Amino acid sequence: MEKKYDTNSFMDSTVLPDWLDSYIFKELGGIYSPDYIRYEYNLDLSKEEVKTYLGTYFPRSYAESFCIFDNLLSNGNYFSEIQLKRELSILDFGCGTGGEIIGLLMALTKYHPDIENINILALDGNHYALRRLESIIDQFRLHCQYSINLIVGPIAVSDSSDIELMKDVIQGSFDYILSFKAICELISKKRIPENAYKYIAEILASKLTEKGIMVILDVTVKSPAIGTFYPIYMNNGLREFVKKSNNSFKTLIPLSCYRYERACTQECFSQRLFKITHSRKQNDLSKVSYRILGRKNFVELIMPKLLIGELIIQVKNGENIYCPLSKGVRCLSSFDINNSN
Repeated sequence: MEKKYDTNSFMDSTVLPDWLDSYIFKELGGIYSPDYIRYEYNLDLSKEEVKTYLGTYFPRSYAESFCIFDNLLSNGNYFSEIQLKRELSILDFGCGTGGEIIGLLMALTKYHPDIENINILALDGNHYALRRLESIIDQFRLHCQYSINLIVGPIAVSDSSDIELMKDVIQGSFDYILSFKAICELISKKRIPENAYKYIAEILASKLTEKGIMVILDVTVKSPAIGTFYPIYMNNGLREFVKKSNNSFKTLIPLSCYRYERACTQECFSQRLFKITHSRKQNDLSKVSYRILGRKNFVELIMPKLLIGELIIQVKNGENIYCPLSKGVRCLSSFDINNSN
């Protein structure tokens, strides 16, 4: 029997910046009060409920995004490909109050101080959330040296025809495309009859620049609407998207999917843990599953020597759960781009 070495739990944690903490909780009236059942669907949140979303789920999305992009931007192969860019563009589908946008902006500020302009297109169906996002971006401008051009797009998705109309709203191409905990809402309300992750990926990926990165992230609970866990449904849908893209797109993270996705038929449950500390809660835990994709040539350029040799790849951190297609004794976290070279 192969010996499978344990890895250190790859659980990233961060702290909400003081200025952001103060603004969210003191100026905007954010309230920390977790309630997954109520906040499973957020398009109909009232103005007061958005305050609870802002104080509870905005920090979690911030932590997830900041840690994901902190890991990516610290990779020399990736950063060398974007470091000369002075203007970057971001698209967020289902942005809510924008925690993932601010997390990405903070990571870019840390690693890429030479940025001059960032253009953001933020799409969401809740007008109150979009107003909060605009005010937070205004506050962020006081803490950065580059120009931010924010365009918000109020969209309501009742069925797949609304998604098709969205194609006309999204003009141009983007260096970063985000969708954090938004597609699960479409699934829970049965807005899209086919696999929603595959469907949305097909639309959004076509808007990537040649060196663009798309991050699709969602919760890890079981959905009554589809009778399975969101990570399994996501992996099935995005794996199918990659296979049908005529070799145009490829998964970057998880590493297990990078290596095995074209041959994989597994019902895989992947999960990563994050912790965020702010003035209302120490080490607030978030459990999510996500995939980072890009155009195939660029993904392979970033890591041309990725995953050489026999190894096993952990797909659920905190527990000894490994990709069943992997083998060997060298163990990697599937979510850490920097442990692979």
